Amino acid sequence: MHIVFGGAEADNQHSAGVGTGLLRAVAANGTAADIVSTPTLVGSLAFEVDPVNGVPVLETYGWEGEWDSTFRSSLFSVSFMFRFAAKFTGDGASVVELSNSGALKRLLVLNVNARIQLFDNAIDLIGDTGDDVISINTNYRILMLHDLRFDASTYDAVWLHDGSSWTKLIEVLAHGDSGGGQVNTIIMGSTGKTLPSGGGPYYFDDLDVQLFDQTITHLPIGSAATKYCAANAQGDDLDFDAGDDGGSGDGNPHFRNVDDNPPDFDTTYDMSGADEDEQSYECVNADANDVPLAVCVSGAVKSIASASSDARSHGYLFDGTTKEEGIDGNTQVTDYRIVSDGGPFHPVFQEFDGKPFTESIFNGMQAGIHQSSRLAGGDDIRISSLGLEYVKEGPVELPVDFPLELVGVHIQKVEHQQPIKVPFEAVSYGT
Repeated sequence: MHIVFGGAEADNQHSAGVGTGLLRAVAANGTAADIVSTPTLVGSLAFEVDPVNGVPVLETYGWEGEWDSTFRSSLFSVSFMFRFAAKFTGDGASVVELSNSGALKRLLVLNVNARIQLFDNAIDLIGDTGDDVISINTNYRILMLHDLRFDASTYDAVWLHDGSSWTKLIEVLAHGDSGGGQVNTIIMGSTGKTLPSGGGPYYFDDLDVQLFDQTITHLPIGSAATKYCAANAQGDDLDFDAGDDGGSGDGNPHFRNVDDNPPDFDTTYDMSGADEDEQSYECVNADANDVPLAVCVSGAVKSIASASSDARSHGYLFDGTTKEEGIDGNTQVTDYRIVSDGGPFHPVFQEFDGKPFTESIFNGMQAGIHQSSRLAGGDDIRISSLGLEYVKEGPVELPVDFPLELVGVHIQKVEHQQPIKVPFEAVSYGT
């Protein structure tokens, strides 16, 4: 299950520190979390994290992805591209923070000597590398694997890909001290580590969090890539009104009002007018031969509130006959934010109508927004952009020493056949 993913090309910013995909800024501080055009890791944009300009006292910076508590996970991988501009001072910078509703479980740090360090839930060092394991202004891929199911047999590993091959930097067997083990939040940054006074910034792209203790819909992957498919035609649900003359000029919704990425805010938009209004759009097709592993409804929405409460809405997928609904959540008052999903997070769909995504199934999808209520009696929803984003397998395969048996998968390669998945019993590391 691919629960959080993001590429800077797909999640193009619509205001400082806010993307249109599954990630949002940890704090309202555009200098500490941004999407930039220089440098790039893949494509023409990258996520930027600037710890030096984080929020003092709170010690926050970076980007956050959170998923519904139903899918809290104790067995998962994290993969992403990474680059940094200058060594950090002090205690270094937090690169990946894994937590359960604010309770830290694991922390990956880049220290002052360009060492990669892994810390547990008590912020005790459990894994370390030598100095200068990575170089400034160089693109890498990082892959992390964590098994926190059983405190007596935890497993933690970190691999680094330098453009030619994987190297296992850290492997920790049976450390324990996972503090309960479940995770439902990834921070590419920090929510409490002391800000460095110098160094950085750092950059990441093609982030993917894959869960293995939920329903395994796909084999583990070593790298990910994403694509954003903007609205390009009217859908079948047409309840919203045009909020301007940007597309139709006749008071009806139009895809040209919402096909911008980044969004143009209130220049062109479509707007709801009643409870239970639904609006959908057809979207650009997937690239030829792509196999989407998971899909999210991506865009920028806000509520026009006459009170402090937010209107409620959610994203959905629609093929003209069948709908897959997201989880209802508040839609931010005043400012455009990412599509809600039980909070300010996106709905992520692993399949459609009980079937894994294929290029053909994805190309039949419409992206939709459903306004379920107008809490202040007249709080309509505005859509400034809407489309679909998907994650697919990237160009780098798994490390040869990735423990597939740990995630309950055995690959038996048979000539002229696809890999066969065979479930294994849980593996215990240490006593």
